[in-house]
Amino acid sequence: MADQHPIFYVSDRSGHTAETLARSLLAQFPDFEAVDPVICPLVTDKDQALRIAGRLQEEYIRRGCSPIVFSTLIDPKLQQIILDTDACVIDLFGAFIGPIEETLGVESAHTAGLTRREVDEQGYQNRIDAIEFALKNDDGVTTQDFNHAEVIISGVSRTGKTPTCIYLAMNFGIRACNYPLVHEDFN
Repeated sequence: MADQHPIFYVSDRSGHTAETLARSLLAQFPDFEAVDPVICPLVTDKDQALRIAGRLQEEYIRRGCSPIVFSTLIDPKLQQIILDTDACVIDLFGAFIGPIEETLGVESAHTAGLTRREVDEQGYQNRIDAIEFALKNDDGVTTQDFNHAEVIISGVSRTGKTPTCIYLAMNFGIRACNYPLVHEDFN
């Protein structure tokens, strides 16, 4: 039965990549709901991997079905420890790194945490600036910078204007601000 399978996100960093990819994949199974998924971050040595492998085996025995593991472990020795369990292990990096290495004709760095490096420093700075802009120009506190905005969201209170501006800033570096429509604006 699909709903009995425990879900684990195993990573040598925060686990956010594993969780994000897993949610996208599991969305393809609308009758399955991951209840209390377990995030296993910062798995960087053999002892940690063995503890997780033991937990996976305990879950397998207790529930009588394979846990589903979404792993972004880079170290092949640590990954193998997880693979040697009775879990269904989805090696999210392994599935992609091999074909990319073959196509590029070079070996990957096989280094944990490289996604945390800001390769695009200007893009990063643009997002930070856009977040500051959105916060400074939130809810019509000031309108003097509206001419520098890329997006101006206007609407009645409690319609999600602020979260939308922050989302646009954080994810796309868009300078967004918002203005609340109040009763006086309609007179």
